[in-house]
This record gives sequence, C-alpha cells and structure tokens, in this order.
Amino acid sequence: MGNSPSHSSVTDMACTCGYLERSANDPDLPIVFDERLREYNFRYQVPGDEMPSILMIYHCPFCGGAAPKSSRASLFHVVPEAERARLLKQLESIRTLRDVVERIGPPDDDNPRGSLIRHHERGSRPPLEEICRTYRYLSLSDVAEVLITEHSDGTVSFGFSGKQRH
Repeated sequence: MGNSPSHSSVTDMACTCGYLERSANDPDLPIVFDERLREYNFRYQVPGDEMPSILMIYHCPFCGGAAPKSSRASLFHVVPEAERARLLKQLESIRTLRDVVERIGPPDDDNPRGSLIRHHERGSRPPLEEICRTYRYLSLSDVAEVLITEHSDGTVSFGFSGKQRH
C-alpha cells in the first residue's frame, strides 16, 4: 500500500461515509478536527492532568476508511542520517546520566517521568511498564532534539526527534 495512515493500517482507502466530519461538528462527542494538522482526534481528560489528552484517529470507526493524511510531519525537521551518526559518535561513550552531565552538560529539560517503555510478557514474566527519567537537549543539533532516557538498571539510551520548524 502506498500511503497508509499508520504502520499497522490494513487499508489506505479513504473514509467515504462522512462519520468523522459529522462527529467533529457535534460538540457533544469527543471527536475533534485539528485543521492545522488535518487530523481527527479523540479528546479526553485524564484525571489529575491539567490539559486534555488526544488520541489520533487513523480510520473511521464506522466504515473503516482511512482518515485524511496528517500534515504533522511537515511541521518538523527530518534528522538526516549523517546528523544522526554525528550525534551518536558524540554520545557513544556515555553509559549513565552522570556521564551525560559530565560530557555534555546539564539538560534543557529533566523529566523524571519522561518516557514510558512497555516490555511485553516473556515466558512466565508478565508485561511491565517502566517509567523512565528523560533528559532533553535542544542545543546539540540545529535539526534534532536529543533525548536521553535512563532505564531502571541505570543504563541510558538515546533518541532523536526532529525539531519543530519555525
């Protein structure tokens, strides 16, 4: 399939029934349309959270057709492979958060609950959700945010996300 809405989509045939559009226009339903991103979302409130949460809708729940293609990706830089390789080289000897601060300095953001990592069940071990501290660096790259996540065993992993275009 050419342009599937998500990695697990089984169709890229567009919704033709209009359910999503009608629902987004009904203020009593939790479906909203974000015109800037061209996305339909379920909006809901998580107890204890100040801001409402959203869950993107990839397919119409009535007919199963694909929702419109999101324009979200165009809002962020793509991190080129050469930049990813440069950043990994800079971070390669880092093993702990202490190493991170010693080698590249304090983070722009320190979130004690920054990442949720789900470990699937294996053998007799049940599934596990690990909430991990995450450091975010904005000044190490012109196009990438660098995310450094500390795992429960003290090791760290690295992630890169395209910075928002201005």
